[in-house]
Amino acid sequence: MAPGARYLSTSLHELYDRGIRSLLVEGGATLAGALLTESLVDRIVWYSAARLLGQDGAPAVRGLDVPSCGAAPVFRVIGTRRLGEDVRTVLEPRSAPHEEGAT
Repeated sequence: MAPGARYLSTSLHELYDRGIRSLLVEGGATLAGALLTESLVDRIVWYSAARLLGQDGAPAVRGLDVPSCGAAPVFRVIGTRRLGEDVRTVLEPRSAPHEEGAT
């Protein structure tokens, strides 16, 4: 378990017990990686700008140990929406890595 992961899980369960069913988390790459590592994400709303930052761009996720493409978390696209030149994509985790139709 990653450092702080127990705190994340406990905090999210406490919020759930208090009736909180939706939480926007915008804490940066390290927090995003920790939440994904501990399977504490049930939806991602991803905004993509029509720009490529190259090596100087900030990573979206840190600390997610993915040794191969096959080991990467798999999501399904729930919806997309164009916002000017940018795109909003809503993703949900697949229930199993080999779910029917998974690519």
